[in-house]
This record gives sequence, structure tokens and C-alpha cells, in this order.
Amino acid sequence: MSQTRQPFPYDLAGPIGSRATLGLVVLQVDETLEQDFRQMFPSDDVAIYVSRIPSGDDLTPDTIATMETTMTAAASLLPAAAPFDVVGYGCTSGTTLIGQARVAELLRAGVSTPEVSDPLTATLAALAALNITGLGLVTPYVDSVSEPMRRAFEGAGFGVRAGVSFGEEVEARVARIDPASTYAAALEVGRQSDVEAVFLSCTNLRTLGIIAPLEAELGKPVLSSNQALAWHMARYAGCLDLRIGKGFCIFGFFFCQFFLRIFSTCNFFSKDDFCCAFSAHYGNLCCGPSKIHIGTNLLRIHHTIGTPISFTCDNGNTRYCSFAESVEQFCPIGNDAVPFLVRTRQEPRHIL
Repeated sequence: MSQTRQPFPYDLAGPIGSRATLGLVVLQVDETLEQDFRQMFPSDDVAIYVSRIPSGDDLTPDTIATMETTMTAAASLLPAAAPFDVVGYGCTSGTTLIGQARVAELLRAGVSTPEVSDPLTATLAALAALNITGLGLVTPYVDSVSEPMRRAFEGAGFGVRAGVSFGEEVEARVARIDPASTYAAALEVGRQSDVEAVFLSCTNLRTLGIIAPLEAELGKPVLSSNQALAWHMARYAGCLDLRIGKGFCIFGFFFCQFFLRIFSTCNFFSKDDFCCAFSAHYGNLCCGPSKIHIGTNLLRIHHTIGTPISFTCDNGNTRYCSFAESVEQFCPIGNDAVPFLVRTRQEPRHIL
């Protein structure tokens, strides 16, 4: 009988998430959030680890609030050795009722991570970045859950101009709500003249496939809980080329902030120059030194730029991107080079 040779020599590799490592604390009954994140982060070098938190069968303030007592334990079940860039709690209504600061505290108590997020915090950040003041709200919740959410948005300075709710109390049924019904509800509120953007609330609501067609029909930004959470976590993790489907992309917040600060009055990139300078349409800025040459005689609206926060890559609506034709030659960036260096381990001098 042959003997097993041991110990056989082996090498150690780096973490699975060589580009980014994300953690999610997802409701036990949620069937949608994890699937959406796998679509939005399809790259093999982005690791996603998921823990589940006990949640009630009914969607009420009492059952939602009980998650406060188990959130830290749920977060602690995420792998301790994983070098997390950010960990998110996946419940919009739960964050509303428990409180954003308390959710962050509970997550940090259970897992080592430099950043935390949740759908409410993420959505507020996205609305601020889009300069939205009037919001249309679509929720699956009963009034006792929807009303605190409305107050949360209004307390943060975003007026809820119109809202509809499916009035669903059974959590398991939320994931079964037909996206066509959500689409119709979004049109109902989005067509109001004083609504500047529509928010589709609830991580268990199936919204990912209807965002782009809704934006095309309404001509307004449409945000969802899962999309906003993914954008916010991508921003923290330095994933500057998050893509959703064929026509949907989310640029990193720091890039957009920098871009708007310099180019707030100009829509002048040629599409080829934009791709060459930044390596990809979708914001992969880790390609090495480059100079940007600005072309002339271009259209004043171009889908390569889209809205300031780039929640839709093919939207050239000038209401959200006030650009004009111009010509410039940019060389040294100086102190503003830092936003381009997220996760590159380079110094600002490497941006020419």
C-alpha cells in the first residue's frame, strides 16, 4: 500500500478579490439583491461574500426593527480573512427604521472593513450627486413602512413629490412582483412635472432590467435600491467601470467629481480620444500615464459623457449635463490628480 506524501509543497496566492472585495448582509427572505450584484459585478477579480440576516415573514416596522439585534452577528459570519473594501447592509426599509448611523455601527462591530454602506445612504448620495430636489417614490411597502422612508428623504432635503406603493406586507411576495407592474408604477410617478428622478425602493424588488427603458421613456434618472447600493460600494472599492447590461454604467464618484470640476461647461471629447485616454468607455483609469487631447467640431451632446453621475451611459439629456463645444489641451493635473489614483498605488506625479 502506497503512502501519502505529505506535506506536499505549495504556494500561497493573493485574495480572490484582486481588484475589490465586497461584503453583503442580505435579508434571509431576499431573493433579488444577491442575483443583481452578481450581474453588476461579473468580473472574476471582484469577490462578493454574502451573509444572511434573519428577517420576518411580514414586512412591518416591528419585524424590520428586530434585525437590529442580529445584524452584528450576521456581519461576523463574513470570512474574517477576506480583505474587505466595503460591506453593505441590504435593506432600505431596515436602514430607514434602524437608522443609518446605527446600521454602520452594527456592521463595523461584526466585520473589519474600512467602509460600510446601505441602500438609503447610497441613494441619498446618488441624489445629491445628480442634484435632484424633487423625487418620485415607488415602494412595495405598507404605509407604516413607506411613510418613515418618505420622511427620511424629505429630512435629507429631497422632496417626495409623488409616490405609489403596492401595499404588500408579505416579504416573500415582494420578489414575485412583476417588473412590468413596477414599470407601470414608475411611469405613474415619473410623469409628474415636478418629479426630477424616480426611486424604486426595496432590495427584493426586481428592478434591474427596467431601469434603462424607464429612463429612456421618462427622460429622467431612475434609481433603485440595488443599483444605488452597488454604485456606492463600487465608489468605495475603486471599481470605476461598473456596468449594468449593455447600455448602463456607473462611474466612480471621485472621477465624476473631478470630471465635472474641470469640464462643467464643455462636451468636447471625441469618442476615440476618450477611449484612448482613459483605456475604456466605462472609466477604467488604471491604464498608466496619458495626455488628453480635446477634439473639435463634435456634437454638443454625446452618449460617451451622459449624465454627470453616469447612471445612464446613453443619456445625452442636457438638463443633467450642460456641455458646449470647445477645444482645450490639458497637461499637468496637479493636486487634482488624486481621484484618478484610486487603488493604483501610484503617486500624483504619474498623471501627466
